[in-house]
Amino acid sequence: MKGTGRFVWFAVVAMGLGGACSGDDTNRRASNDVGEVDAGVDSGDGGLFEDPQEEPGDLGQPCDLICNLSTCIDVSDACEGGVCVSHQELGGSYCSRLCVESCAPGYTCQQTEDESGPACLSNAPECGNGRVEFGEVCDGEEGCAEDCLSVEEPVEEPEVSGGSVTMSLYGGEPQTVSGDAPAVRAELSFGRLFVSSSLNAITFGMDLPEAGSEVPVEQPLEAGLIENVGGTTCSYNASTMANISAFDEAAQTIAGSAAFTLFCQSGICGSECSPTIDVELEFDVRWVELEE
Repeated sequence: MKGTGRFVWFAVVAMGLGGACSGDDTNRRASNDVGEVDAGVDSGDGGLFEDPQEEPGDLGQPCDLICNLSTCIDVSDACEGGVCVSHQELGGSYCSRLCVESCAPGYTCQQTEDESGPACLSNAPECGNGRVEFGEVCDGEEGCAEDCLSVEEPVEEPEVSGGSVTMSLYGGEPQTVSGDAPAVRAELSFGRLFVSSSLNAITFGMDLPEAGSEVPVEQPLEAGLIENVGGTTCSYNASTMANISAFDEAAQTIAGSAAFTLFCQSGICGSECSPTIDVELEFDVRWVELEE
């Protein structure tokens, strides 16, 4: 770990207290030497004056150490910080590091009872204080459970089309529907935009203007309607030019208007079908792109 540019490796010395960390028949360390740990920068007189700038990535992760003291540490190659802490008050052992005076939020630089520290010891877990202590998976961040024991992955909401469509049929009063699909549905499929609404069964489609087109611009539009009148199926279609007043390909929005006449298709229309339907249309929609 970098400090002033040079490294120091030193041995942490345990005092050999009766009933220290387990490992031999007497429940003591086999040796006072717990290994070499990079804990800071040598100040030149045997002291240390700097903690690492980056905390171990596995700080607080469980590790394997049994000790009958309230706190003790032992070298662990499985921990990024180089030591495993046994912490009886918290009922477990966790990866940590030696320290000079500072530790990550939720941890305090303290001497351990076996005097092999000082090391970063976890504070008692307090869910909601914004610090992740031993035993907590998270604390305060988005998706963190109320008990701080799990993180819920954010659910990606699918894109939904919507907007507003206004129509007038047969010269009647305009009617408007607004909202997300299915109230207003706008879907881009194979480069062609199809729009419909809950006002009626009319669907209109068009190719999008070319990228970078200046508005207003005219764009060919086709419309179709199939309805049942008195038990008779009536099929209508129309081709016209729509006036595009706004277009943002990046935001997937388009607005415009058109006036056209739907003609009942010969050979399909029965006596119950109106031969034509005059339509005035305004739309301002946000589309979604269908997977091809």
